[in-house]
Amino acid sequence: MLISGTGFSQNKLSEGNQVQLVSLATSYDCPVSKDGTMESMIMCYTVPGMKEGVYYVRVIVDGVPIPDENMCQPEGLYSVKCRFEVRKQNTPLIQSVSPTSFSPGPESVIALGGMIFTDRYGTNVPEGSNGKEETVNQVFAGPLTCELRKTNDELYELQLDSPSSNMGQIKCRYQGTYIGNSNASFIIGDGPYGRSCRQLDTLLVSINKQIYQFQTFPEITGVTPSSGSTDGGTDLTIAGNYFTGTMENTEVYIGGKSSLMIIHCTAILATCRWGRFMYSEECKVTSVTSTEIQCTSPPQPVELPTNFCGNRGLLLEVWTSGTKLYTELADIETLTSSDTGYSEQLIGQSSFSHPETNYVSRTRGSFIAPYSGEYLFMIKSADASSLRLSMDGDPANKVEIAKCESTCPEYGSSPSQTSGRVVLTESQKYYMEVLHSYGSSGSPLVQVAARYFDTELTNQSTGIVNMEHQLVKVTSTVVREVQKVKIEVVPIVGSQRNEYQIIEVTELSGGTSDATYRLGLYGVYTEPFTSTSTSTDFRRAFENLPWYMNGGDTVGVQITHSTSAEVKVTIEIQFFTGRGDIPTLEFLQADGSQGEKLYIQIREMVKGIPSPYTFAMQMEGIISPLITPSDDVNAKPRDLVETENFTFIMTPSKKGGHIVLLLSVCLSIGRFETNEGNSGGEWMNDREAFCGRGLVKNPTYLYLDNGGFNLQGTVNTICFGYHGAIQDTLTFKYTYMDETMTLIENNYKSFTISIGEESDEWKYTCFDILSALSSFTSNGQSFKIQYIELSRAGDVFVDEVYIGQGPSTLDQENVNLLRMKPVMPNGHRIHYTQGADTTVPPVYSVDITFFPLECGHDFPLLSVVPEQTNALKVEVERLSAASPPVTGTFTLTFEGQESVAISPSVTGEELKEILMTSVPNMGEVYTYRHGDCANFDLSIAFLSRPAGSDIVITGSGLSANVEDITVKIKSADCTVIAASETEITCTPSPQTPPGNQPRAGATASSEGVGGKVCVQSEFGEQENGRPFYFGKDEVIVYNVDSYK
Repeated sequence: MLISGTGFSQNKLSEGNQVQLVSLATSYDCPVSKDGTMESMIMCYTVPGMKEGVYYVRVIVDGVPIPDENMCQPEGLYSVKCRFEVRKQNTPLIQSVSPTSFSPGPESVIALGGMIFTDRYGTNVPEGSNGKEETVNQVFAGPLTCELRKTNDELYELQLDSPSSNMGQIKCRYQGTYIGNSNASFIIGDGPYGRSCRQLDTLLVSINKQIYQFQTFPEITGVTPSSGSTDGGTDLTIAGNYFTGTMENTEVYIGGKSSLMIIHCTAILATCRWGRFMYSEECKVTSVTSTEIQCTSPPQPVELPTNFCGNRGLLLEVWTSGTKLYTELADIETLTSSDTGYSEQLIGQSSFSHPETNYVSRTRGSFIAPYSGEYLFMIKSADASSLRLSMDGDPANKVEIAKCESTCPEYGSSPSQTSGRVVLTESQKYYMEVLHSYGSSGSPLVQVAARYFDTELTNQSTGIVNMEHQLVKVTSTVVREVQKVKIEVVPIVGSQRNEYQIIEVTELSGGTSDATYRLGLYGVYTEPFTSTSTSTDFRRAFENLPWYMNGGDTVGVQITHSTSAEVKVTIEIQFFTGRGDIPTLEFLQADGSQGEKLYIQIREMVKGIPSPYTFAMQMEGIISPLITPSDDVNAKPRDLVETENFTFIMTPSKKGGHIVLLLSVCLSIGRFETNEGNSGGEWMNDREAFCGRGLVKNPTYLYLDNGGFNLQGTVNTICFGYHGAIQDTLTFKYTYMDETMTLIENNYKSFTISIGEESDEWKYTCFDILSALSSFTSNGQSFKIQYIELSRAGDVFVDEVYIGQGPSTLDQENVNLLRMKPVMPNGHRIHYTQGADTTVPPVYSVDITFFPLECGHDFPLLSVVPEQTNALKVEVERLSAASPPVTGTFTLTFEGQESVAISPSVTGEELKEILMTSVPNMGEVYTYRHGDCANFDLSIAFLSRPAGSDIVITGSGLSANVEDITVKIKSADCTVIAASETEITCTPSPQTPPGNQPRAGATASSEGVGGKVCVQSEFGEQENGRPFYFGKDEVIVYNVDSYK
């Protein structure tokens, strides 16, 4: 990252320049490259493991922070010019490594697959096949760079999956002769990318618990002589390549030992031969070079084994003479190398296939347990297979532990594929055999897997670890609120008649003023009128009051201005509706700019009579649409009790419920009624929306589309409803044409918007995008908006996003007067209702079931609106009352430690805090809640070993004296219980915060003076997509007696 400015420190001996990247939630140091820094520029490198989000740059020069007023003017500290965004989609990712083990050499080519973004390498190609100009700068495999070009200057392979893809594969030649466990990475330069991340399931675990992606091993090319004395003393020469051990750490065994050089042993599958005269004794090493080991053979032991294990991997034998049923698989053991179609090969892993069809196979070798503890084995295959294991290493004592009687495509296809748990001993050999028969259907694959249950590793280190999950289930019996609406036809009362009201407005100041008034119905008000408002103004306003929600109603307006000395306006309103009696209109008034006042009277001149066979319902003052049969009342009783009308009461829709769109041109209205297109936020329907059912919590964008939309006279303004901790800034990404009609891309600009004080009440704001961008970019035209980003300081809730011609309302400050809120009986939201026709003629009835959110209960009854009912008798009774939520408390106990009392309303985050605080033995956990207030699950995932477990720190140049060593994890002590020059074991203090323990198996390295050893953890993501973040843990070891 390059930071431009003036006055940066150039004194490399002083504190110099420090850079921090700060977000709303956290901050990270950005280590400064002193070689890339000058008075006008700082270069720093972002660190691994940063959380996704937007970060702003803070700079400290020689210990003094740069003041906010000197940051990124004229926009200020939060300008787009001074921010850095961490995005998962900008992170190169290694998703596969192949092969995972090989011997170094000129033909050792490794393939990395995943998110590589570009297939451009070098500068001779202007852009990649997907149009990106970024390049692959370097690839690393182990301690050295990995060469992408062959000797003829051709690339081994650098290819995208398709011209429109960011996924692809890199192949390169492994360089050097390093033997051991290594990782790979690559860097995409010249753009918004950087160093690759490793997908957790590409990380494997070695026998000495090192985490790695691939492994290199030496090779043996010959042993001379091939025979010697039974009394020993024969000088053996072992020829090969890449022997990197020394006299002290190289061990050679004749027969049976699991490895040639123990320090590099990682294989747990070993090829075995049977019936040959070999034995297992150490051959004393006399010299070691990179290509030759010499040793002196020991005497022949008294007891001779019948088999030995040597090469890596397993021996696969195939007979292409036909297939067998599962019950006939044992016959394969009678086959020999002389039988028809025989072939054999060594395979490097327990997953294998064969190009032939109609064959049988036997795969055998030894499983050498890497650790002591419980194991479980699994097998899957096309067609029949059998997995057999000998617990004492003798093939004669093998037994079947898992099987596929027919095709098992997945490990969980049949219970018989999985063995029971068996206890194995570290470094002991267990004979393993797989029998398989394959016909011709499907892929001829056989795969064997082992699970180890006593691991100290977690899925923070590698994706092959499955963490312990425990589930707390809370259940209760839920009773729903059910109300019966009964409708009986009765005689018609009068003919239908329209409601007629008169409004008289008098200017008390004696002249026309800017004093205003609003008219209201059922708690919803119009936009403001003045004494000069026209009949068109009134008609448009009345069509957005709740009486109009049936859609076919109209209103007649006649305005008369007084000719007397006083200014008086009479507005005659006739409601053309079958609703009948409309309540007398309410009003609100506001004085004029000079204190002018209005006198307002409203009278009902003619009381309306509803149409026959119609009625309306209400609950807590919220009214339903008029319920009218579409046909003869006796033929269509359901039309009278259409449950959609009752649902309307619970959640008003756009009719009578939301702001009128004053202007006809509208590009987009984001009403968030479903969980789609929510621009990075969380869709919710369990709290009051601005309009309708849904809203979005914490959206990143109000608009996001790379295609964008064109700003013009008819699409120029954005409006949206909001509440919460919103900040007064909208950031726009846009393109435009300059005066030469050149397209200028990737422009960002932040503008200040009007938001008012933070509140839990809905607010509404509008912003003229076109005017703002035109003023800022005076030479610009043909603006196209690609995203509109929202800024926030905490939780923000957004609904009803409008992009169109002009503001959607001119009365933004009083927006809550213009909308009908949903009914909330007893303070609870109703999610939805269901109706069941329970008619028993001549009484029509429907049972309405309420489905509340958060266990709503104690509901009032629905009631009929008498003045809007004709020729129907409507009664409501409660059949069942809604049950309340679960109450009380419970506790959880783990390893004898009991938690504090837990409320049934606990959230996942609260449960995590309770468990990690009151039950420290649990270590670090991840918890989440799923369900509702009556029936829910609390899931607990164990992420780290319990506090107090011993930690092993490996390194070099350490002190072997326990009393000379102090170990700290963060600020907490870790008591040293054992030490050598290469390894320290310590027990963390009970006060060590959960999650601050280093990951088991991490390898420490000495930094020289002071003996500082750092253990660095990984960060990752579980397979279910729920992200976890774990920071770096620093373990510091002080050798107080010397600088060892």
